[in-house]
Amino acid sequence: RISRRIDASLSNDQNGFYKRKGTRETILVLRIIFEKQIERQQITYTAFVDLEKAFDSIN
Repeated sequence: RISRRIDASLSNDQNGFYKRKGTRETILVLRIIFEKQIERQQITYTAFVDLEKAFDSIN
């Protein structure tokens, strides 16, 4: 199936669109990164991208 190939090419850090794999852990990691960057007085940029309908024809 195509999902096996997609799974093999994606990072384990991408959680939002997997079944039974929420975004809670990713948000926690992001918060820790932000806190460390604030301590170091470094600027951090973040982009959130919603690809909900990007692959709606793939099943």
